[in-house]
Formats: sequence, C-alpha cells, structure tokens
Amino acid sequence: MENPVSVRTVDAHSAGWCSAHLSDGNDHGPALAAIVDLLFRGVEAAVDAGETLLHGQVRAIWRRALAVGPTASLDLTLETHIRRVRQAVN
Repeated sequence: MENPVSVRTVDAHSAGWCSAHLSDGNDHGPALAAIVDLLFRGVEAAVDAGETLLHGQVRAIWRRALAVGPTASLDLTLETHIRRVRQAVN
C-alpha cells in the first residue's frame, strides 16, 4: 500500500522546523526530518523505528511484539500485550 503523504509534503513540512520556530534557538530540523523520514517508510521500518526512537523497557516490549507477530499487525500485538499486563496487575 502506498503512503498517502507525498515526499514533497514531508519535505515542505520538515523545512518549517528551523530555529526560528523553536524557543531554544537550535536548529532541530535535521533531527526531526530524520524521524519523519523513518516514520514515512511505514511498517517496513518498524525495527529501525523501535531501535532509533525507543529505550529501555519500552524498546524490549517493541522487540517482543515484532518477534511474535507481523509488523503489519503490530498495533494489535501491542494492544494484546497491554491488555494482558493490565489483567495481571488487576
């Protein structure tokens, strides 16, 4: 399935993330553009996204979800995990 957001749209949007728009005066545009590019790759980049954006226990849960189910149903795998954890706690 093709992503409905065009590369042109992503480039135009990320171009707006410059130091003039952020209170700390630093140019966070390149870092934010890299994240947008990663997410733009879709479920095929799920492993890379988890390794890049997540840390600690959250990353471990992400890795387990990728190991037990297909990336296309990652949301359902994580939802099932969360439901089981909540049931165990209650």
